[in-house]
Amino acid sequence: MRHKRIPDSGSVPEYAALGRAVRELRVVRALSQEELAYRSYMHRNYLGAIERGRVNPTFDVILRLLYGLNTTIDMLVEAYNRHVKAIASAN
Repeated sequence: MRHKRIPDSGSVPEYAALGRAVRELRVVRALSQEELAYRSYMHRNYLGAIERGRVNPTFDVILRLLYGLNTTIDMLVEAYNRHVKAIASAN
């Protein structure tokens, strides 16, 4: 499976917001990246790239993250929206 990487010049704000949302939910659940990656059936390096906003995960990957986090898409979207606003206000 190929994943499109973002150039090193910086991450796309929406990808960064998604990554921050995933990290927030992971930390709240006291999971390491390695544990969440295991629960989500993905490599920990790929999870790290998601959290850094360096990749655009597919819907399948998002569903696996929701499963690994034991959460709903509503909670992920809520966290995402908070981070989008924070990134927009920082710029």
